Amino acid sequence: MESNREVFLRMSEEHYMSIPENIRMGYLSAKRVDEEKKDWFENMKDKTFSDIYGTIKELKKDLSEREFQLRESRRK
Repeated sequence: MESNREVFLRMSEEHYMSIPENIRMGYLSAKRVDEEKKDWFENMKDKTFSDIYGTIKELKKDLSEREFQLRESRRK
C-alpha cells in the first residue's frame, strides 16, 4: 500500500537545486521561497520602534514571571 502523506521540508536554495531536476519536477509538488528580511537593525534606529520593542520585551518578561508565580502558587 502506498503512503499519501505530505512531508514539508525546509532547505536552502543551494540544497534544493542540488536535487536532480527530474526528481524535483516529478516528486516535489510545490516550492515556496521565503526571504528573511534583515531590517530589524534599521528599525531599531527609529526611537519610537525601539521604545515599543523595549516595552514589549519587558512586558513579556513580566508576564512570564507572573505565569511562573501563579503556577507555583497552585502547586502549594
